[in-house]
Amino acid sequence: MRINFGIRDLGAIRWPDKCLWCGGSVDEWRRVRRRGISDVHILPLGISTKKVALYYPVCEKHKDFRTEGVAIHGIYKEFFEISLPDGKYAQEFSLLNNCNKFDGHRLMQNIVEAIHGSDSDSVTYFEEERVLCPDGGCIGIIEDGICTECGKKVW
Repeated sequence: MRINFGIRDLGAIRWPDKCLWCGGSVDEWRRVRRRGISDVHILPLGISTKKVALYYPVCEKHKDFRTEGVAIHGIYKEFFEISLPDGKYAQEFSLLNNCNKFDGHRLMQNIVEAIHGSDSDSVTYFEEERVLCPDGGCIGIIEDGICTECGKKVW
């Protein structure tokens, strides 16, 4: 199972100082990338896209581990949706990054609370609901009844 997070700035993520998988000492930073539509600017040749990359810590034992530890599910105007495997590491990650506000299936990074106090609940950081693929091993989202990663029909 995975925990989804809504993160405002990928460059400002604070990671627990240990391997994502086993909690061992950090030996390497693995990269995960995603391309998405950014603010939809129509160009003469099409729609502009935005590439993002994210680095997460792993130990020597897990540096060649083929299962993706961190997945980028979406690139939105106000935030990025990422997921981590459920467990103590995800709990530490949420505390370090002030992710303390549930929105559907996401644990949102609550920047407003840190700046204005906890009574700013009327502010939202998202534009639409996203549905994750029901296959536990897939990192895709459901769009028009079909998973964007594995192609499985859901409805």
